[in-house]
Amino acid sequence: MWQYILKRLLLMIPTLLGVALVVFVLMHVVPGDIALLILGAGEQGGDVNLIELEKVRQKLGLDRPLYQQFFSWVWGIVRLDFGNSLWTGAPVIEELRIRFPLTLEIALLILGAGEQGGDVNLTELDKVRQKLGLDRPLYVQFFSWVWGIVRLDFGNSLWTGAPVIEELRIRFPLTLEIAVFATLVSTVIAIPLGTLAAIRQDTWVDYGVRVISIGGLAIPNFWTGILLILFLIIYFQ
Repeated sequence: MWQYILKRLLLMIPTLLGVALVVFVLMHVVPGDIALLILGAGEQGGDVNLIELEKVRQKLGLDRPLYQQFFSWVWGIVRLDFGNSLWTGAPVIEELRIRFPLTLEIALLILGAGEQGGDVNLTELDKVRQKLGLDRPLYVQFFSWVWGIVRLDFGNSLWTGAPVIEELRIRFPLTLEIAVFATLVSTVIAIPLGTLAAIRQDTWVDYGVRVISIGGLAIPNFWTGILLILFLIIYFQ
């Protein structure tokens, strides 16, 4: 058993390196030049001094081969050295250290917002609570909420004011279409790759499939969506 655990722990190293490689490649695929951004120029370069541009690229190590940039970037992550902020010029880890307490405080305030009332008109606040039934005992609120679910009465939307069931009725067909299509695509891709990884267990094919799958899970969906949109725009332009 210990050999199995040790083997799995050792397999984490190539897997994490593979995920890091995917993220690194994606950062280079996205259109734009970080050196131009630092100099305040657009993608075309404009009137940027080419000598200054080369100096910035040398400072960032962008003039080195990609494999050297990759290992330098990975080593920086291991040492918690994320470089300097594009906006302030200060180390990113220092920016995180300064902002984390405030970010955590704001998050906690958001979770507990509204309890003190602030400058809100207390009369209006009581009216809203009565309208929502929040002035009733908790057990009454609970059974009222359950009875509403049974009757498919989910109340009104906080943003539009329309009944939630109506909002769901409007959006459900498109959501279902996207979900079915995504499931079909993922099934068509996942089953052959999973089968191939099982047949070629502990080979480069198996490791490659692991890297792709873990990388896909690690990358946020919205980021993948943005990359796909950019790819389609560039490809069909």
